[in-house]
Amino acid sequence: MRGYRRLLYLLRLLWVLLAILLLWNVGIRIPGKPVALIDVSYSSRLVFGESVLKGVESELRKTGFRIKRFGSDTMSDIQSALAGASPPILLVSDGMHNGEGDPLSVAYDKEVNVLLLRPRKLPVKVTHVRMKTPATVDKTAEITVELSSPLNDTLTLVYGKDKRRVYATDRATFKVKVKRKDTPARIVLPSDTLSFRVFARQPRGVGILVWTPLPVVRFVRWFLTDATLKLMRDTARPTGRYSFTVFVDPPAGTLSVGRPSLYVPGPRGGFRAIRGAFYLKGDVPPIREIYTLDVKYDEVYERVGRYPLIASRGNALFVLSPDIWKVWLADPSSYERFINYLRKFVVRDVEVYTEKPVYAPGETFELRVYPPFPMAVSVNRGKAVRISSLYTYTKRLKAGDTIFVVDVFRKGVRILSETLRINLRDVPAEKVYVGLDTTLLKNMASVSGGKVFRDLQTAIDVLKKRNERRLTLSSLLPLFLLVVLIAWAEWFLRRARGMV
Repeated sequence: MRGYRRLLYLLRLLWVLLAILLLWNVGIRIPGKPVALIDVSYSSRLVFGESVLKGVESELRKTGFRIKRFGSDTMSDIQSALAGASPPILLVSDGMHNGEGDPLSVAYDKEVNVLLLRPRKLPVKVTHVRMKTPATVDKTAEITVELSSPLNDTLTLVYGKDKRRVYATDRATFKVKVKRKDTPARIVLPSDTLSFRVFARQPRGVGILVWTPLPVVRFVRWFLTDATLKLMRDTARPTGRYSFTVFVDPPAGTLSVGRPSLYVPGPRGGFRAIRGAFYLKGDVPPIREIYTLDVKYDEVYERVGRYPLIASRGNALFVLSPDIWKVWLADPSSYERFINYLRKFVVRDVEVYTEKPVYAPGETFELRVYPPFPMAVSVNRGKAVRISSLYTYTKRLKAGDTIFVVDVFRKGVRILSETLRINLRDVPAEKVYVGLDTTLLKNMASVSGGKVFRDLQTAIDVLKKRNERRLTLSSLLPLFLLVVLIAWAEWFLRRARGMV
């Protein structure tokens, strides 16, 4: 009986003690294990020193951080490293991201804290050369040279036979007159030299090629005020690259409905002419001759009787009477209609360019196409993409990727082919772009709500405390049920012995 009472006293003591602990909300603190992402890429090891990175890793590991290393001799992909880690995150990196993704896009959803280590003093290198490529012949181009760290010394640009020197800090800017389509250039500083070529193209624009100076030319020029006018010999063939070409009285062999153009046939072209007096309206002068071409038109905009007067085929517009200027002069509304037709065919230029003339293997190449009209674009004979605004084509560069052929299509017909050439360095991007990008690192911390630390111990103390969890007994439902179960067991045993 005495042992039975002891059991009852023990059960009561147990559930009362547990109940008191639950009421006091007693809890324990569980230390957290934040994630530390340590960049061990070539650039990071060079900037901070391998021994420093190992020391940081050892200290973080001893204090309970979960260590994840990323980066290699050819890659520093901060975006992928952040995507695979759980917050809070302590990032130890030089910020020289050369992966495909954008680290900031991942940092928005995670708390990213940054530890800024003190960089070693390294020789200053050329990192980026920025210049709109291809440049335009006979135009002034701006070349900006960006350096891995402040130079505070003289930097030299050798462009062709021209040599220029400027005092540079972390960048330098030059303006050069582009004279040829391919010009050698060299950037020289005390600790580095970079040789490359400046590629350029001839300006295109609009050209008016005239074999016979007919009055209709003046009416076309009223609209195409930026056009270049050329008088052609009888046997001359079209020269120059134009985005849009006006042919006035051209030889029959120049007809091409694939390129954006306007054709006004005349007496020297050898085309069949219908002559007479053709009236469009009773109050305007008659048209005396209409030319008929062996062309099956896509659309006929205006006719005189059964003869097409203004028609189109493919990307070419045809004005089939050189006398039509008399009608336009007497009837301005007729001229306005013609201008509206012409607007659909004029191509002043298609901008195809990249922002840098020099890249490195492993870097993301960006090619931009700015269309003056809705069109389709194909790069290196790839699938055509329909665009109506600025389009950016990207590619991860590898050795040999120096030529890109851009084909532009309108109405399913190729109207332009642009070849863009770039320079490619001999070493991968990871070994070229070496430095400390504090701007990217601070932005990642800012957008994610994290902090920037310059002291390792401070980072450890703050993150360990922030990641700590307090586990209270009141939050444990099984413990509450255990108290109820023990109290019920005591009552049941007392009742069974008739003690209640």
